[in-house]
Amino acid sequence: MRHLPARQRAVIALRYLEGLGVEETAALLNCSTGRVERRTATALRALRAALPDALPPCVRTVAVRGGPGGRPVPGRRRT
Repeated sequence: MRHLPARQRAVIALRYLEGLGVEETAALLNCSTGRVERRTATALRALRAALPDALPPCVRTVAVRGGPGGRPVPGRRRT
């Protein structure tokens, strides 16, 4: 995640590491929900591209997306 711009890192950290939703993340970052969704999508694309090709596709998908549809897994906090 180090190579991501600060705003994208913040969105990924809040959504996937802290488990916050789009609305909560937008409120904390003082931006629109649309902007949070765009930053999330852009950051996830960059992370997917950075993952080693040696990993099986299913591992790459789970490692980047978290839960189904790219949403954080409810009640799960990553450490």
